[in-house]
Amino acid sequence: MNDIRPADRRWRLRDGEFDEGNGILRIDGRASELDRSCRAILALLLECSGAPVSKERLLEAGWPATIVHENSLAKAIGRLREALGSQADLLKAVYGVGYKLDATILAQPVAPHQPAAPPRQRDSSSPTLRRAAMASLAIVGILALVAIGFAFRDSASPEPADVPLRAAPPVIADAPDSIGKVLWVDDHPENNVFEKRFFEKHRIAVHPVTTSEDALKLLAIYDYKAVISDMGRGEDRLAGARFVQQLRARNDRTPVIIYTVRADNAAKQQAQRQLVAESGAQALAVTPQEVRAIVLDLFGDPPERPVE
Repeated sequence: MNDIRPADRRWRLRDGEFDEGNGILRIDGRASELDRSCRAILALLLECSGAPVSKERLLEAGWPATIVHENSLAKAIGRLREALGSQADLLKAVYGVGYKLDATILAQPVAPHQPAAPPRQRDSSSPTLRRAAMASLAIVGILALVAIGFAFRDSASPEPADVPLRAAPPVIADAPDSIGKVLWVDDHPENNVFEKRFFEKHRIAVHPVTTSEDALKLLAIYDYKAVISDMGRGEDRLAGARFVQQLRARNDRTPVIIYTVRADNAAKQQAQRQLVAESGAQALAVTPQEVRAIVLDLFGDPPERPVE
């Protein structure tokens, strides 16, 4: 692998491929051209084969010899998740460290395809060649029978492998002292960096996703105390309300907070509140203070984590 230049490497993903040379990421048949920073960050995550990579290393890879704010990394991660599409959940935050790309989707980088040379034609009509071919087939048949015999013997009387058990717990994204989880659905997660840090200080883990589809998948796997959702995503100005309706249609009663901008006047604000209530959401928040207060109340107003 080391003799393949970065400009020539193509990484196989579960349902796609990343061409490091031209920065093209193909997922589910959709191609995205990554910017230079995202290209370098993704390449480093792939090289580390699913192991956690520190924010410092990712910042250095994305912006070499340049001092940038940590928000630049968060925004780049957001762009990468958008490009990863259906596989965005495989790019995970590792609490207190940085990020990792789930090792289960990784494979070895492959060099560009080289066409094979056409086989040299041989004269198979020669008696000597025919006898040699028949002898080779006989040998292959004998070897196949021997291999089948060994396989049957091994399957009939398997012996336990001497494999040591893992001594340390697996690396997870949530803090070990977390008191619960919140799912946050927003196609611009970089807008919620400060609120996310606030909740984590109160030992509340936050799982960000950018689409309703990913949110529904995670709700089927994890127990969340609450869901925070924006109202509009992309061209769909009612994406949040539709998401809550989908959730309620599945008989999922997890409390949902719609976090969006305040409508212009009193009449529109009343219509906004009515829309949120009719969708099945529990609360409407239009300021950071409101969303913080609502979530803390759901968790019984937990104190901040002590400063070490």
